[in-house]
Amino acid sequence: QIKKKFLKRRGRKMMSKKKFVKASHPSNKRQMNAFDEDEDSGKLRILVTGNGYIAEHTIKRLLNEGYDVRYTYRGDGGPPLREEVLGVCMNLRDVESCSTALWQSLPDVIIHTAAISSPAACEKDPDLAMETNCPIGFLEACFAVVPDALFIQLSTDIVFEGRDDTSKYYKDGGFDKESACAAIEEARPINMYGKSKLAFEKCLIESWPRLIILRLSNVLGPESPYTQSGKFTQWFINTLRTQGSVSLWYDEIRSFLHIDQFLSGICALIQKFAIMHQPCRSQARLDDLTAATKPSETIYYEREIIRSTYPPICIHLNFGGPQPLSRFDVGKIIAARLGLTQEDALIPTSRSSITLSYPSPLDVAMDSANFQHILRVPLLNIEDAPSGFAALVAAPTNTDTNNDGN
Repeated sequence: QIKKKFLKRRGRKMMSKKKFVKASHPSNKRQMNAFDEDEDSGKLRILVTGNGYIAEHTIKRLLNEGYDVRYTYRGDGGPPLREEVLGVCMNLRDVESCSTALWQSLPDVIIHTAAISSPAACEKDPDLAMETNCPIGFLEACFAVVPDALFIQLSTDIVFEGRDDTSKYYKDGGFDKESACAAIEEARPINMYGKSKLAFEKCLIESWPRLIILRLSNVLGPESPYTQSGKFTQWFINTLRTQGSVSLWYDEIRSFLHIDQFLSGICALIQKFAIMHQPCRSQARLDDLTAATKPSETIYYEREIIRSTYPPICIHLNFGGPQPLSRFDVGKIIAARLGLTQEDALIPTSRSSITLSYPSPLDVAMDSANFQHILRVPLLNIEDAPSGFAALVAAPTNTDTNNDGN
């Protein structure tokens, strides 16, 4: 169960017995529909929380791989992606909303991408950042509805404070819980974004039985497949074309990762560790759940049922490219590959000389050797990514990250 100290830190209480039993039992018609045989696709069910840049690419790739994929969105405006992609409305800060979304999708795998990823926004509203990026209510709902799911948490390299010794790279926790806990305790984030992401790492590592945490660096790639939004790469190309030159930081170092490399890694993790379960049609299991009178008993019955079929997993990995690069380095690579300009149009600028609205580490280069070791997926240099940069020539105007972003 989730440690009470984390709940007390956020000024929250555990879900009440009444709400927990209600969330964990398919008592109404809409929830029971999720158990109907006619709705069983016979495919591995994957729920991608969020609908941002990484989420869109992930959804598209997993659909192409033949999985049953759904995503979550927040708000009353309707699903933001195309109709062929099934979305479910979910508010991470509302336990009942999370429970409903989970019953509608009953995932075998949860890929948690939803977050406030802007460090500036997190610093402006720390409470909202912590409630969103460390969603205790969502985790409680997962325990109640899908305690056997493989949970893939996308964390960040911003949990590090920044290295002084450039000969050493930040390590991950590897393949066991003890090492993962040690890696989490060693992290020293200096802004609210990093603190909130690290807080959820702590909650997950102490509670979730089938867990993979990926600490991502900055992700590069073509525009998103559904909304055609972009990130740093699209901002760079648009600025270069419209202004003729662009200023880029040369002293902020990260392990930039191409989106194709990320998607290959996600698919490899799912193929290796995900287990498809059938929707609950066992009357014996329903009787067990009905007999549960409090949350601890409900969790006990669930764990007894899934223990032999779904072995525990605790994997804590860095997931970045093999090269420590600055934005100036990345700009030179992209410009050279696309033949956009001469190098003198790229102006090196020191980030340390700029006052940001939030504290941010300068050098967070990571060692991702464990990721290669466990999945046998080679980490490629940015210029050697599978799709290269040909798709980036037609850069979109809808970009959500500039040189000051994450």
